[in-house]
Amino acid sequence: MKDPAIPDEHILFQPVRDHHGLRLALVFGNHATDGLCPYARAGRCHHCDIGFGEGVQFDTDMNIRRLKWLQQHYEQYWPQVAHLLIYNSGSTLNPRELAPAVCERIISFARSLPKLRLLSMDSREVFIRTEYIRKLALALGEGKKLGVILGIESADDRIRNGFLNKKMPARAIAQAVLRFHRAWSDVNVQQRAAMADPVLLINLVIGAPGTTKESMICDALGTAQYAMDIAREYHLPLEINVHPYYPSKHSLQHFPDHPRASAESVITVMTELNKYQSDDVHFFVGLQDEAHDQQPGQRKKDLLVLIPQEPVEL
Repeated sequence: MKDPAIPDEHILFQPVRDHHGLRLALVFGNHATDGLCPYARAGRCHHCDIGFGEGVQFDTDMNIRRLKWLQQHYEQYWPQVAHLLIYNSGSTLNPRELAPAVCERIISFARSLPKLRLLSMDSREVFIRTEYIRKLALALGEGKKLGVILGIESADDRIRNGFLNKKMPARAIAQAVLRFHRAWSDVNVQQRAAMADPVLLINLVIGAPGTTKESMICDALGTAQYAMDIAREYHLPLEINVHPYYPSKHSLQHFPDHPRASAESVITVMTELNKYQSDDVHFFVGLQDEAHDQQPGQRKKDLLVLIPQEPVEL
C-alpha cells in the first residue's frame, strides 16, 4: 500500500523563477477531518478543486515524512531556492489544518536555505493572526522575509462572495492585513531587529465566474488596484499572483458553461499590470494547475502562447 505521505506526481510543483530568483511551492496534507479544507466541507469556494485535498486526513508524523521526502526530491534545487511557498488544501496558518509542530519543522528547514529571501504561507483571512505570524517571523530569522498569501480572487463582492461563494467580506480582508501588519509594527526594538520585512501576497483570478469576456479585464485590473491600495495603506510590499481561470471538476458543477480565460486575456492583463511594477509591487503569473484543469488540450495550446514555465535548469 502506498504511503500517503509520498505525494502524487500531479501535486508536485516544478521550480520556476520570479523576481526573487528560484521559486518553489510545496504542498502538504491537511490535518482537518478527511483532509478537507473546512471551507470546502461547508460548500464554499466554487472555483477550484484544491480544497478537497488528497482524500486522506494527515497528522504530524505524516507531514514530517512528507517534508523529508520533499527535501530529498528537490535536493538539487535547495542551494538556489530564493522563494519558498507553502500550501495545503486549505490554510497553512490554521493550527487545525497544519499542526504547529509541522510548521516549526518547515520554518527550521527554510531558515537553513542559503539563498532564501522569502517564505510565503497560504491562508484564509481569519487565520492570519498577529501573534502566530510574529512567532513564525522571529523563528525564520533576520534576513529571510515572511509572507502570507491571501486568495481574494476578485475585489468585486458579487464575484468573490456570490459566484465564488468564498464568504470573505472586504472588512475581514482589511482586518487580516492589519493583523499581519501589526506582527511587525507592535513589537519592541529588539524583536524588530530580529525580523525581516513582511510581504503581502494576493491571488487574483482572470475571468472568474461572474465576469464576461468584456468585463474580465476590468475585474482583474480593479482587483490588482484594490490590492495595491490596501498594501499601500499598511506600508507593505506586495506581490500579486495572477491565475487564469480554467474549468475544474468542482467549478464545472457550478458553472458548466463558463469559459476559460484565454491566453490573450492574460497577456492583456499583464501588459497593463506591468506598468505598476516597482520596488514594492511585483506580479507573477501562476500557470501550474496540479492536474485540475479539465481542458488539458486547450491548456497546452495556451501555454505555448504564454511561454510555459519549464523545469529550471541549474
